[in-house]
Amino acid sequence: MSACHNAERCVAYDRTTKPATWVDRCPLCEDCLAVTARDIRRLPHDHADLEAHLWLDQLGQHLDGQPIGCGETPMPMAGHVDALQREIVHVIGTWDEIMRDRYGLSGAGADLLATHVERLAMLGPQVINGPTRHDPPVEQTGLDAIADLRHLHRRALAVTGITTDTRRLPGYCPKRTCGYPGLRHDNGSDQVYCVRCGKVQTLDDYDRYGNVFLRGAA
Repeated sequence: MSACHNAERCVAYDRTTKPATWVDRCPLCEDCLAVTARDIRRLPHDHADLEAHLWLDQLGQHLDGQPIGCGETPMPMAGHVDALQREIVHVIGTWDEIMRDRYGLSGAGADLLATHVERLAMLGPQVINGPTRHDPPVEQTGLDAIADLRHLHRRALAVTGITTDTRRLPGYCPKRTCGYPGLRHDNGSDQVYCVRCGKVQTLDDYDRYGNVFLRGAA
C-alpha cells in the first residue's frame, strides 16, 4: 500500500497522523476519486454557465450607452471565456475517446469519465494533441488528465463566481448492480448521486428511503 498520489492535496489529508489516505492499487484514494468524479460531472454545467456568462458580457456591452444599429462594428467576444469552453470540450472529448478505445466502454463524455474515474486514474501514458493545431502533441497519463479536468472546473468557477460544496452521505447506492457506499450531495442541489455508477436520486427520496440503504449502519 502507498499514500494517495495527491499527497498534501489529498481530500482526506491528515496533518497529525499520516500524509494522505492509504490506497491499494489505484493511485488516488476514495475521497479524491469522489471529488474528481463530482468535478468532472460538473464540467458540462460549467460549459453552460460560461455560455450564460458570455452572453451577459455581451449584453453589458450593448447596454453601455452606445447606439445599436445594423452598421455597428461587431462586439469583441470574451475570448478567455470562449477559449475555456473550447478547452473543456477538447479535454473531455480526448479522454472520452481514449477510455472507450482502451476499455470498450459504453456511454460518452463527462459522464463516462466520471463513472470510470478509477480506471482513468490508472491509465498509463498517452500521446495527446493540444486544443489547437498549433499545439504540439504531449504525453500524458490518466492522472494528468484528472489534474487537467479538475483545474478546468476550478477555472470555470473562478470565471462564473459559482461555488460548490459537497458532503458525503451515509448509506449505499440503491442500484442493485452497484450497492457502493459512495453517496454524495452537492450544496444547493436537489439530487444525491453515487460516485461509482452515477445513479441519481432526489434528496427527498434519499431522506424518505435512505435508511433502507444503511444496512444497519449507526
